[in-house]
Amino acid sequence: MSFRIRNKTSQDLSVLEGLVNKFYPYAQERMKFSGPLQLTLVSDEENYSNPLGKTAYYSPSEREIVIYTDGRHPKDMMRSFSHELVHHAQNCRGEFDGEFETNEGYAQNNKHLREMESEAYLEGNLCFRDWENSGSPLGENKMESKLETKIREVVRNFLLEKTKTDAPDRAPSDTPADRLKPLEEEEVTEEEVVEEEVVEEEEVVEETLTEWKNKSINKLLMEKWCK
Repeated sequence: MSFRIRNKTSQDLSVLEGLVNKFYPYAQERMKFSGPLQLTLVSDEENYSNPLGKTAYYSPSEREIVIYTDGRHPKDMMRSFSHELVHHAQNCRGEFDGEFETNEGYAQNNKHLREMESEAYLEGNLCFRDWENSGSPLGENKMESKLETKIREVVRNFLLEKTKTDAPDRAPSDTPADRLKPLEEEEVTEEEVVEEEVVEEEEVVEETLTEWKNKSINKLLMEKWCK
C-alpha cells in the first residue's frame, strides 16, 4: 500500500522522516490498517503562537495525516503520528462512516467519537512506546553503544595483559603502583666486588710508583745541576 511524506515547510525534517519510515511498517502490522496514506508536514506561525494550538489531525476523506512541526521535538511529533495512525486504522475499519460533527468538544459530546479518541490516545501511545523499546533506531543506538563499550573493555584488558607479559618478572605481591617503579639493579656477587677492589688497588700502586719515579729523577737532576 502506498505511503508518502510531503514536507511543506522550509525546515530540514530528515530525522523525523527517517523515524516515520521505520515506524510505519511496525504500526501497520500492529494496527492492521490498509489503503493509501499521506503524511503532510506543515508550518503555521499563527498556530505555533497559540499555547493550545493544534499538533496534528487526520482527514478521513483525504486519508491524510497533517502534523504541525514548528518548535517541536521529533519524538513529540512521532507521538502525534502514532495517534493519528490509529484514526487511520479506524477509518479503514469503517468507524468514520456516517455523519459526524468534529467541531470543538466533539470528543466530549459524541459517545462514539469519544471511544475512538480514547482508543487513539491509548493505542497510539502504547504502540509508539513498544516500538521505541523493542525495535526503534534509539534502541539500535543503545545496542551500538553497549557494543562499543564492550569492545573498549576487551581492548583495555588485552593491553593490560600484554603489558604484564612483556614486563620482567616481579614478585607476586607487586601492586599496580609497584609496576610503575624502575627495575631494581642486578645483584652484584662477592667475587665481582673483590675483583673490582683488586683492580682499584693495582691502579693505586701503579700511580704511586709513577709518582715515586718522577720524584727520584727530579732529585737527581737537582743534585747534579745545583752544586
